[in-house]
Amino acid sequence: SGGSAYNPPNFFQLYKYWTYYGTKYYPNPDLKPETSRSWEAGGDISFMNKMLIVSGIYFGSKIDNLIYNKTIATKTKMQENVGKGKVWGYELEANLYILDYFELYGNMTKTNTEVVKNETEPESVGKQFENVPELMYNAGFKILYKYIEGCLNWRYCDKIYTEGDNSDTVEGVYGSYDTIKLLDLKLSVMPRENVKFSLSVNNILDREYYQYYLQEGRNYYWEAEIKI
Repeated sequence: SGGSAYNPPNFFQLYKYWTYYGTKYYPNPDLKPETSRSWEAGGDISFMNKMLIVSGIYFGSKIDNLIYNKTIATKTKMQENVGKGKVWGYELEANLYILDYFELYGNMTKTNTEVVKNETEPESVGKQFENVPELMYNAGFKILYKYIEGCLNWRYCDKIYTEGDNSDTVEGVYGSYDTIKLLDLKLSVMPRENVKFSLSVNNILDREYYQYYLQEGRNYYWEAEIKI
């Protein structure tokens, strides 16, 4: 498939001035819409009478008038159309179904981004887009057996950059955006068709990481659901 699209700047990017922990963000009423030309190609293939299903997609996109937070001074940024950018990458997914109630799964997305042209901030040329991770993936298993549902999931997300020149490489401190490596669990019991009790345990390994702020360690959620 292929197509073209545009993304107009939102109200905040056009008119809203704001500050965040000492950094000033200025709007720009002269912003132009981003435009893009994109394509993708993919397919699915199954094995062993559909016990194993594998999917894959390769994609690409060229972007003009890319909207960016341009650094104009220390702790001062402004919304700007930086020029041209490109995106290319792939998605892969595999699902293995065993004994009608057990599923192993894995999926990943690799997204390469690059600023191709930016006359107002040339040090960003050749760098990754802001706030876009390069690699993400999930892997785990699910079980659905009689009155029990369960899922154990490992998720990974690459570090993201918030500076156009990708200079913010530090991790593990306040204000950084760290690599995410988390193991999560959800277990549900259904004593009746319309009654369900669930327990979720997020960040089982109690990892410490920052997404600007220090994120929660191991945490638990109980849930009860009754359908009438």
